[in-house]
Amino acid sequence: MKNKIILIFGLVLVFGLVSVVDAGVDKTPPVITEFYTTEGGIETSGVPALFFTATDEESGVDHFEASFGGSDYIKVENPYPLDLVTAKKKIVLRAYDKAGNYASSDTEFTPPPAKPMANGGSRSDKSSEQAVAVILVVAFAIYLRRHLRR
Repeated sequence: MKNKIILIFGLVLVFGLVSVVDAGVDKTPPVITEFYTTEGGIETSGVPALFFTATDEESGVDHFEASFGGSDYIKVENPYPLDLVTAKKKIVLRAYDKAGNYASSDTEFTPPPAKPMANGGSRSDKSSEQAVAVILVVAFAIYLRRHLRR
């Protein structure tokens, strides 16, 4: 009878400690409270951006990761500029807490169309025209230098 009582006491003690230790482990993912895109406005620069926030009551939010169009996840900071996103993409955001749990949410982002320039061309057309002009000026300068030496 004495051995049974000790065994029961030991089991209660061991399983009691396991449940106490287990109760301190954060198993709840964070809650994503905001997740949206804008067509512009990172400090009024007009760059499209991804905005997000999350909360975690137990261990706190550790970091965020995002996948753009099915790519590998990368760490992102809030706000995250979307100026390199050139086509419609599905963006998946993960918020991680300090215990390693994560929550995810997704959205679609379509970049705004290129704004036309005053002369009717797009920004990329204007850049191309400037590059061609620079090349022509340099080529003409080289031509003059070679022919004026003679």
